[in-house]
Amino acid sequence: MLSKYLRRSDLAVVRVNHGELLFGRWRHAPQVRDLNVTATAIRIDSAANADPGRIAYARAWLLNTGQLSAPFDPPFYQASSAHVHLDTNSQQLVFSDMLLKPQFSPIGMNLHKGYQAPAVTIKLKALTLAGLAFKGLVEHGDFRLKRVTVQSPVVTIASDGRGPINPNRSKISPEEMLNLPVIIDVPRLDLVNGNLYSTYRSPLTPLTGTMNINRFNGTFYNLSNDRRHQTAARPLTGKASTYLQNQCRLDAQVSMYLLDPKGRHRIWGAFGPGPFAMLNSMTVPTKLVEFKSGKAQRIRFDMRADRQGTTGTMWTEYSGLQMELLGYKNEEVKKTLIKRVISKAVNVVVIRDQNPRKRGKLVTGEMKSTREPRFSVFALWRQGVVSGLFNNVGVPQKIAQKLSESKDEAPLPK
Repeated sequence: MLSKYLRRSDLAVVRVNHGELLFGRWRHAPQVRDLNVTATAIRIDSAANADPGRIAYARAWLLNTGQLSAPFDPPFYQASSAHVHLDTNSQQLVFSDMLLKPQFSPIGMNLHKGYQAPAVTIKLKALTLAGLAFKGLVEHGDFRLKRVTVQSPVVTIASDGRGPINPNRSKISPEEMLNLPVIIDVPRLDLVNGNLYSTYRSPLTPLTGTMNINRFNGTFYNLSNDRRHQTAARPLTGKASTYLQNQCRLDAQVSMYLLDPKGRHRIWGAFGPGPFAMLNSMTVPTKLVEFKSGKAQRIRFDMRADRQGTTGTMWTEYSGLQMELLGYKNEEVKKTLIKRVISKAVNVVVIRDQNPRKRGKLVTGEMKSTREPRFSVFALWRQGVVSGLFNNVGVPQKIAQKLSESKDEAPLPK
Protein backbone atom coordinates (compact mmCIF):
# COMPACT_ATOMS: atom_id res chain seq x y z
CA MET A 1 0.00 0.00 0.00
CA LEU A 2 2.84 2.39 0.83
CA SER A 3 4.55 1.78 -2.53
CA LYS A 4 1.91 3.90 -4.23
CA TYR A 5 3.10 6.95 -2.32
CA LEU A 6 6.61 6.22 -0.96
CA ARG A 7 9.62 4.52 -2.51
CA ARG A 8 10.98 3.58 0.90
CA SER A 9 9.99 3.99 4.55
CA ASP A 10 12.23 3.68 7.63
CA LEU A 11 11.06 3.53 11.24
CA ALA A 12 13.48 3.07 14.13
CA VAL A 13 10.92 1.78 16.63
CA VAL A 14 7.19 1.12 16.61
CA ARG A 15 5.40 0.35 19.87
CA VAL A 16 1.86 -0.65 20.71
CA ASN A 17 0.99 -0.57 24.42
CA HIS A 18 -2.07 -2.18 26.02
CA GLY A 19 -3.96 -2.51 22.77
CA GLU A 20 -6.86 -4.75 21.79
CA LEU A 21 -7.17 -6.51 18.45
CA LEU A 22 -10.17 -8.12 16.78
CA PHE A 23 -10.57 -9.43 13.22
CA GLY A 24 -14.28 -9.46 12.49
CA ARG A 25 -14.58 -11.21 9.11
CA TRP A 26 -12.41 -14.29 9.60
CA ARG A 27 -14.07 -17.61 10.34
CA HIS A 28 -11.44 -18.26 13.00
CA ALA A 29 -11.17 -14.59 13.99
CA PRO A 30 -8.81 -14.16 16.97
CA GLN A 31 -9.28 -11.60 19.70
CA VAL A 32 -6.27 -10.27 21.61
CA ARG A 33 -6.41 -8.34 24.87
CA ASP A 34 -3.60 -6.25 26.38
CA LEU A 35 -1.47 -6.36 23.22
CA ASN A 36 2.08 -5.05 23.68
CA VAL A 37 4.36 -5.03 20.62
CA THR A 38 7.77 -3.54 19.90
CA ALA A 39 9.17 -3.67 16.35
CA THR A 40 12.69 -2.37 15.69
CA ALA A 41 14.44 -1.18 12.53
CA ILE A 42 11.49 -1.38 10.18
CA ARG A 43 12.34 -0.74 6.53
CA ILE A 44 9.52 -1.02 4.02
CA ASP A 45 10.52 -1.55 0.41
CA SER A 46 11.01 -4.46 -1.97
CA ALA A 47 14.61 -5.04 -0.82
CA ALA A 48 13.58 -5.31 2.83
CA ASN A 49 10.83 -7.73 1.91
CA ALA A 50 13.45 -10.08 0.43
CA ASP A 51 16.06 -9.51 3.17
CA PRO A 52 16.67 -12.84 5.00
CA GLY A 53 17.58 -10.88 8.14
CA ARG A 54 14.15 -9.24 8.36
CA ILE A 55 10.77 -10.60 9.44
CA ALA A 56 7.78 -8.68 8.07
CA TYR A 57 10.15 -5.78 7.22
CA ALA A 58 11.56 -5.48 10.79
CA ARG A 59 14.88 -6.59 12.26
CA ALA A 60 13.15 -7.80 15.41
CA TRP A 61 9.75 -8.20 17.01
CA LEU A 62 8.90 -8.48 20.69
CA LEU A 63 5.32 -9.28 21.66
CA ASN A 64 3.50 -9.89 24.93
CA THR A 65 -0.25 -10.22 25.30
CA GLY A 66 -3.00 -10.89 27.75
CA GLN A 67 -5.70 -13.33 26.73
CA LEU A 68 -5.71 -14.57 23.13
CA SER A 69 -8.93 -16.33 22.08
CA ALA A 70 -10.34 -17.68 18.83
CA PRO A 71 -13.02 -20.10 17.60
CA PHE A 72 -11.70 -23.53 16.62
CA ASP A 73 -13.74 -25.69 14.26
CA PRO A 74 -16.67 -23.31 14.86
CA PRO A 75 -19.13 -23.61 16.42
CA PHE A 76 -17.79 -26.65 18.27
CA TYR A 77 -14.74 -25.34 20.13
CA GLN A 78 -13.24 -22.21 21.63
CA ALA A 79 -9.46 -21.91 22.04
CA SER A 80 -7.61 -19.48 24.28
CA SER A 81 -4.28 -18.69 25.89
CA ALA A 82 -3.93 -16.51 28.99
CA HIS A 83 -0.61 -15.06 27.81
CA VAL A 84 1.53 -15.10 24.67
CA HIS A 85 5.21 -14.19 24.53
CA LEU A 86 7.07 -13.84 21.22
CA ASP A 87 10.69 -12.80 20.72
CA THR A 88 12.23 -13.13 17.26
CA ASN A 89 15.75 -12.39 18.54
CA SER A 90 15.67 -15.40 20.88
CA GLN A 91 13.54 -17.37 18.37
CA GLN A 92 10.98 -18.19 21.03
CA LEU A 93 7.19 -18.37 21.12
CA VAL A 94 5.42 -19.31 24.37
CA PHE A 95 1.72 -19.81 25.03
CA SER A 96 0.75 -19.95 28.72
CA ASP A 97 -2.36 -21.52 30.26
CA MET A 98 -3.86 -22.74 27.00
CA LEU A 99 -7.39 -24.10 26.84
CA LEU A 100 -9.43 -25.83 24.15
CA LYS A 101 -13.02 -26.06 25.35
CA PRO A 102 -15.97 -27.81 23.66
CA GLN A 103 -19.20 -25.86 23.33
CA PHE A 104 -21.43 -28.96 23.54
CA SER A 105 -21.75 -32.10 25.65
CA PRO A 106 -20.76 -35.46 24.09
CA ILE A 107 -24.30 -36.24 22.97
CA GLY A 108 -24.68 -32.60 21.89
CA MET A 109 -21.65 -33.03 19.63
CA ASN A 110 -23.22 -36.17 18.14
CA LEU A 111 -26.55 -34.44 17.54
CA HIS A 112 -24.99 -31.35 15.92
CA LYS A 113 -22.64 -33.32 13.67
CA GLY A 114 -25.01 -36.19 12.93
CA TYR A 115 -22.46 -38.84 13.90
CA GLN A 116 -20.30 -39.83 16.86
CA ALA A 117 -17.82 -37.07 17.74
CA PRO A 118 -16.12 -36.80 21.15
CA ALA A 119 -16.09 -33.63 23.21
CA VAL A 120 -12.40 -32.96 23.84
CA THR A 121 -11.04 -30.56 26.46
CA ILE A 122 -7.32 -29.73 26.44
CA LYS A 123 -5.50 -27.69 29.08
CA LEU A 124 -1.79 -26.85 28.90
CA LYS A 125 0.28 -25.06 31.50
CA ALA A 126 2.63 -23.94 28.74
CA LEU A 127 3.52 -24.61 25.12
CA THR A 128 7.07 -23.50 24.32
CA LEU A 129 8.45 -23.34 20.77
CA ALA A 130 12.20 -22.80 20.88
CA GLY A 131 14.47 -22.05 17.93
CA LEU A 132 11.51 -21.08 15.75
CA ALA A 133 12.36 -19.81 12.26
CA PHE A 134 9.94 -16.89 12.17
CA LYS A 135 10.70 -15.79 8.62
CA GLY A 136 9.60 -19.14 7.17
CA LEU A 137 6.54 -19.08 9.42
CA VAL A 138 5.50 -15.59 8.30
CA GLU A 139 6.20 -16.07 4.59
CA HIS A 140 5.23 -19.71 4.04
CA GLY A 141 3.44 -20.91 7.17
CA ASP A 142 6.21 -23.47 7.79
CA PHE A 143 7.02 -24.55 11.35
CA ARG A 144 10.77 -25.14 11.54
CA LEU A 145 12.20 -25.06 15.03
CA LYS A 146 14.59 -26.79 17.39
CA ARG A 147 12.41 -27.98 20.24
CA VAL A 148 8.80 -28.04 21.41
CA THR A 149 7.89 -28.53 25.09
CA VAL A 150 4.32 -29.29 26.15
CA GLN A 151 4.10 -28.68 29.90
CA SER A 152 1.46 -30.42 32.08
CA PRO A 153 -1.18 -31.20 29.43
CA VAL A 154 -4.54 -32.40 30.74
CA VAL A 155 -6.77 -33.98 28.08
CA THR A 156 -10.37 -35.01 28.73
CA ILE A 157 -12.14 -37.04 26.04
CA ALA A 158 -15.87 -37.54 26.60
CA SER A 159 -17.66 -39.81 24.11
CA ASP A 160 -21.16 -41.17 23.54
CA GLY A 161 -21.76 -44.30 21.47
CA ARG A 162 -25.26 -43.31 20.37
CA GLY A 163 -25.15 -42.29 16.76
CA PRO A 164 -23.63 -43.54 13.49
CA ILE A 165 -19.86 -43.84 13.09
CA ASN A 166 -18.12 -40.78 11.65
CA PRO A 167 -18.30 -41.28 7.84
CA ASN A 168 -15.02 -39.42 7.24
CA ARG A 169 -11.54 -40.89 7.20
CA SER A 170 -9.64 -40.00 10.37
CA LYS A 171 -6.99 -37.30 10.07
CA ILE A 172 -5.12 -38.63 13.11
CA SER A 173 -3.02 -41.11 11.21
CA PRO A 174 0.72 -41.21 10.33
CA GLU A 175 0.24 -41.10 6.56
CA GLU A 176 -1.70 -37.82 6.88
CA MET A 177 1.67 -36.06 7.27
CA LEU A 178 2.02 -36.48 3.50
CA ASN A 179 -1.04 -34.30 2.95
CA LEU A 180 0.00 -31.29 5.03
CA PRO A 181 0.32 -28.14 2.88
CA VAL A 182 3.15 -26.75 5.05
CA ILE A 183 6.43 -28.06 6.40
CA ILE A 184 6.63 -29.17 10.04
CA ASP A 185 10.16 -29.85 11.24
CA VAL A 186 10.60 -30.50 14.97
CA PRO A 187 13.87 -32.24 15.95
CA ARG A 188 12.66 -32.79 19.53
CA LEU A 189 9.24 -32.83 21.19
CA ASP A 190 8.89 -33.22 24.97
CA LEU A 191 5.60 -34.00 26.72
CA VAL A 192 5.97 -33.37 30.45
CA ASN A 193 3.64 -34.65 33.20
CA GLY A 194 0.53 -35.22 31.09
CA ASN A 195 -2.79 -36.75 32.12
CA LEU A 196 -5.61 -38.11 29.97
CA TYR A 197 -9.11 -38.75 31.31
CA SER A 198 -11.61 -40.54 29.08
CA THR A 199 -15.31 -41.18 29.66
CA TYR A 200 -17.60 -43.21 27.47
CA ARG A 201 -21.34 -43.85 27.44
CA SER A 202 -22.11 -46.98 25.40
CA PRO A 203 -25.50 -47.85 23.86
CA LEU A 204 -25.56 -50.92 26.15
CA THR A 205 -26.24 -49.00 29.38
CA PRO A 206 -26.66 -45.33 30.33
CA LEU A 207 -23.80 -45.68 32.81
CA THR A 208 -20.55 -43.90 32.00
CA GLY A 209 -17.26 -45.77 31.89
CA THR A 210 -13.99 -44.11 32.84
CA MET A 211 -10.34 -44.78 31.98
CA ASN A 212 -7.32 -42.66 32.87
CA ILE A 213 -3.71 -42.39 31.73
CA ASN A 214 -1.61 -40.51 34.26
CA ARG A 215 1.89 -39.09 34.68
CA PHE A 216 2.73 -39.24 30.98
CA ASN A 217 6.28 -38.22 30.11
CA GLY A 218 7.71 -38.71 26.65
CA THR A 219 10.42 -37.49 24.29
CA PHE A 220 10.08 -37.79 20.52
CA TYR A 221 12.69 -37.08 17.87
CA ASN A 222 12.43 -36.01 14.22
CA LEU A 223 8.75 -35.09 13.99
CA SER A 224 9.04 -33.88 10.42
CA ASN A 225 7.55 -34.08 6.95
CA ASP A 226 10.64 -32.49 5.39
CA ARG A 227 12.01 -35.12 2.99
CA ARG A 228 15.56 -34.00 3.73
CA HIS A 229 15.14 -35.04 7.38
CA GLN A 230 12.37 -37.69 7.43
CA THR A 231 13.58 -40.87 5.74
CA ALA A 232 13.04 -44.61 6.15
CA ALA A 233 16.52 -44.81 7.68
CA ARG A 234 15.83 -41.84 9.98
CA PRO A 235 12.15 -41.99 11.03
CA LEU A 236 10.36 -40.44 13.96
CA THR A 237 11.38 -42.23 17.16
CA GLY A 238 10.36 -41.81 20.76
CA LYS A 239 10.12 -43.17 24.28
CA ALA A 240 7.36 -42.61 26.81
CA SER A 241 6.33 -43.74 30.27
CA THR A 242 2.90 -43.44 31.86
CA TYR A 243 0.54 -45.12 34.32
CA LEU A 244 -2.76 -46.79 33.41
CA GLN A 245 -5.41 -45.83 35.96
CA ASN A 246 -2.54 -44.29 37.96
CA GLN A 247 -1.63 -47.85 39.01
CA CYS A 248 0.05 -49.86 36.25
CA ARG A 249 3.20 -48.46 34.62
CA LEU A 250 3.62 -48.56 30.86
CA ASP A 251 6.95 -48.04 29.11
CA ALA A 252 6.71 -47.82 25.33
CA GLN A 253 8.79 -46.97 22.27
CA VAL A 254 7.77 -46.03 18.76
CA SER A 255 9.43 -45.97 15.34
CA MET A 256 7.40 -44.34 12.56
CA TYR A 257 8.40 -43.27 9.04
CA LEU A 258 5.98 -40.39 8.58
CA LEU A 259 6.26 -40.23 4.78
CA ASP A 260 5.31 -43.85 4.18
CA PRO A 261 2.00 -43.83 2.21
CA LYS A 262 1.17 -47.21 3.77
CA GLY A 263 1.46 -45.77 7.28
CA ARG A 264 3.73 -48.56 8.51
CA HIS A 265 5.13 -48.19 12.04
CA ARG A 266 6.14 -50.20 15.09
CA ILE A 267 5.31 -49.86 18.80
CA TRP A 268 6.74 -52.01 21.55
CA GLY A 269 6.91 -51.92 25.33
CA ALA A 270 5.76 -53.41 28.62
CA PHE A 271 2.99 -53.00 31.22
CA GLY A 272 2.99 -54.02 34.83
CA PRO A 273 2.53 -55.01 37.46
CA GLY A 274 -1.14 -54.28 38.10
CA PRO A 275 -4.54 -55.82 38.91
CA PHE A 276 -6.94 -56.62 36.07
CA ALA A 277 -9.73 -55.13 38.22
CA MET A 278 -8.45 -51.62 37.43
CA LEU A 279 -10.16 -52.01 34.02
CA ASN A 280 -13.60 -52.54 35.59
CA SER A 281 -14.44 -48.83 35.69
CA MET A 282 -14.66 -49.00 31.88
CA THR A 283 -15.58 -52.63 31.13
CA VAL A 284 -18.45 -53.00 33.62
CA PRO A 285 -20.67 -50.07 32.50
CA THR A 286 -19.84 -50.28 28.78
CA LYS A 287 -19.33 -54.02 28.14
CA LEU A 288 -20.99 -55.64 31.19
CA VAL A 289 -17.79 -57.59 31.84
CA GLU A 290 -16.09 -57.63 35.25
CA PHE A 291 -12.63 -58.82 36.18
CA LYS A 292 -13.36 -60.60 39.48
CA SER A 293 -9.71 -61.34 40.23
CA GLY A 294 -6.30 -61.62 38.66
CA LYS A 295 -3.02 -59.75 38.64
CA ALA A 296 -0.62 -59.16 35.79
CA GLN A 297 3.03 -59.35 36.78
CA ARG A 298 4.20 -58.15 33.37
CA ILE A 299 2.78 -57.70 29.89
CA ARG A 300 5.22 -57.27 26.99
CA PHE A 301 4.16 -56.49 23.44
CA ASP A 302 5.67 -55.88 20.03
CA MET A 303 3.16 -54.51 17.51
CA ARG A 304 3.46 -53.51 13.87
CA ALA A 305 0.72 -51.46 12.25
CA ASP A 306 -0.20 -49.95 8.90
CA ARG A 307 -3.27 -48.79 6.98
CA GLN A 308 -4.60 -52.35 6.91
CA GLY A 309 -4.35 -53.24 10.60
CA THR A 310 -2.04 -54.57 13.29
CA THR A 311 0.02 -57.70 13.80
CA GLY A 312 2.31 -58.65 16.64
CA THR A 313 3.01 -60.74 19.70
CA MET A 314 2.05 -60.32 23.36
CA TRP A 315 3.63 -62.03 26.37
CA THR A 316 1.26 -61.79 29.37
CA GLU A 317 2.48 -63.08 32.73
CA TYR A 318 -0.44 -63.21 35.19
CA SER A 319 -2.17 -65.28 37.87
CA GLY A 320 -5.63 -65.86 39.37
CA LEU A 321 -7.64 -64.48 36.43
CA GLN A 322 -11.44 -64.82 36.74
CA MET A 323 -14.09 -62.92 34.76
CA GLU A 324 -17.81 -62.34 35.31
CA LEU A 325 -20.45 -61.59 32.65
CA LEU A 326 -23.12 -59.23 33.92
CA GLY A 327 -26.63 -58.11 32.99
CA TYR A 328 -28.37 -54.73 33.10
CA LYS A 329 -31.93 -54.53 34.34
CA ASN A 330 -34.05 -51.94 36.13
CA GLU A 331 -31.31 -49.33 35.81
CA GLU A 332 -28.80 -51.54 37.63
CA VAL A 333 -25.90 -53.80 36.73
CA LYS A 334 -26.66 -57.27 38.12
CA LYS A 335 -25.23 -60.79 38.33
CA THR A 336 -28.08 -62.78 36.82
CA LEU A 337 -28.39 -66.56 37.09
CA ILE A 338 -27.95 -67.11 33.34
CA LYS A 339 -24.88 -64.86 33.23
CA ARG A 340 -23.38 -66.70 36.23
CA VAL A 341 -23.73 -70.04 34.45
CA ILE A 342 -22.16 -68.62 31.27
CA SER A 343 -19.39 -66.95 33.29
CA LYS A 344 -18.49 -70.21 35.00
CA ALA A 345 -18.34 -72.01 31.66
CA VAL A 346 -16.17 -69.25 30.17
CA ASN A 347 -13.74 -69.34 33.11
CA VAL A 348 -13.46 -73.13 32.95
CA VAL A 349 -13.46 -73.73 29.19
CA VAL A 350 -12.04 -70.55 27.62
CA ILE A 351 -10.12 -68.41 30.10
CA ARG A 352 -6.78 -69.70 31.37
CA ASP A 353 -6.29 -68.48 34.92
CA GLN A 354 -2.51 -68.19 34.77
CA ASN A 355 0.47 -67.71 32.49
CA PRO A 356 2.98 -69.34 32.53
CA ARG A 357 0.60 -72.31 32.40
CA LYS A 358 0.71 -75.00 35.08
CA ARG A 359 3.52 -76.86 33.33
CA GLY A 360 5.63 -73.71 33.31
CA LYS A 361 5.20 -72.83 29.63
CA LEU A 362 4.79 -69.12 28.83
CA VAL A 363 2.12 -68.91 26.12
CA THR A 364 2.07 -65.90 23.79
CA GLY A 365 -0.90 -64.09 22.29
CA GLU A 366 -1.39 -62.92 18.71
CA MET A 367 -2.05 -59.21 18.24
CA LYS A 368 -4.18 -59.05 15.12
CA SER A 369 -6.84 -56.50 14.28
CA THR A 370 -8.19 -54.86 11.12
CA ARG A 371 -7.85 -51.09 10.64
CA GLU A 372 -11.01 -49.01 10.53
CA PRO A 373 -9.97 -45.92 8.51
CA ARG A 374 -12.64 -43.80 10.20
CA PHE A 375 -10.92 -44.30 13.59
CA SER A 376 -7.67 -42.69 14.73
CA VAL A 377 -4.37 -44.53 14.95
CA PHE A 378 -4.80 -44.54 18.75
CA ALA A 379 -7.92 -46.69 18.33
CA LEU A 380 -5.88 -49.07 16.16
CA TRP A 381 -3.23 -49.39 18.90
CA ARG A 382 -5.94 -50.13 21.47
CA GLN A 383 -7.44 -52.77 19.17
CA GLY A 384 -4.07 -54.48 18.83
CA VAL A 385 -3.51 -54.59 22.59
CA VAL A 386 -7.07 -55.87 23.26
CA SER A 387 -6.83 -58.62 20.64
CA GLY A 388 -3.45 -59.77 21.96
CA LEU A 389 -4.64 -59.77 25.58
CA PHE A 390 -7.81 -61.74 24.85
CA ASN A 391 -5.91 -64.27 22.77
CA ASN A 392 -3.19 -64.61 25.41
CA VAL A 393 -5.67 -65.47 28.18
CA GLY A 394 -7.29 -68.20 26.09
CA VAL A 395 -9.81 -66.65 23.72
CA PRO A 396 -9.40 -68.10 20.18
CA GLN A 397 -7.64 -65.69 17.84
CA LYS A 398 -10.54 -65.00 15.48
CA ILE A 399 -12.90 -64.30 18.38
CA ALA A 400 -10.28 -62.12 20.09
CA GLN A 401 -9.86 -60.15 16.87
CA LYS A 402 -13.63 -59.70 16.49
CA LEU A 403 -13.94 -58.52 20.09
CA SER A 404 -11.18 -55.94 19.54
CA GLU A 405 -12.90 -54.57 16.43
CA SER A 406 -16.40 -54.25 17.91
CA LYS A 407 -17.99 -50.91 17.11
CA ASP A 408 -20.76 -49.40 19.19
CA GLU A 409 -23.39 -47.82 16.98
CA ALA A 410 -26.98 -46.89 17.77
CA PRO A 411 -29.62 -44.39 16.67
CA LEU A 412 -29.17 -40.83 17.84
CA PRO A 413 -31.49 -40.01 20.78
CA LYS A 414 -34.47 -37.87 19.92
